[in-house]
Amino acid sequence: MNIHSAIIQLDQIIQITQFAMFEERGNATMQLNFSGKQDVYLEIAERFKEYIRLGVYKNGDKLPSVRDAAGELGVNPNTIARAYATLEADGFVCALPKKGAFVTYGSNREKEQPDKKSVIAALRDMGIEKQTLIDWIEEVYGDAGN
Repeated sequence: MNIHSAIIQLDQIIQITQFAMFEERGNATMQLNFSGKQDVYLEIAERFKEYIRLGVYKNGDKLPSVRDAAGELGVNPNTIARAYATLEADGFVCALPKKGAFVTYGSNREKEQPDKKSVIAALRDMGIEKQTLIDWIEEVYGDAGN
């Protein structure tokens, strides 16, 4: 990790902490510094995913309205609508017409599974031999009694 990415992660942690404190007082504000590395709606969706994973938004919580979130972030409402559609497609929220978007992450469904091919390819790229990986799997499953 380079210094630039470490600073960005620290900034995100600070923003999430501030958001959580404001949320408890009922005056939550989401601040987002757009990196420009990906579409704005994807950056917004990723930030909401972080908030949901960290428990700032819990299962059943209602996300801000499209209009409120757009005004807060200074973006077009269509950008927020696309972000919410992405969240819904990824299984983080359920949008109900004229009611809003509600968090469904963690609700009576299996936890999100990582992309197995990507994980295994990353291990391979790190120089881990196939047999070593198999040995690790057997060790873990052997310890679990499965």
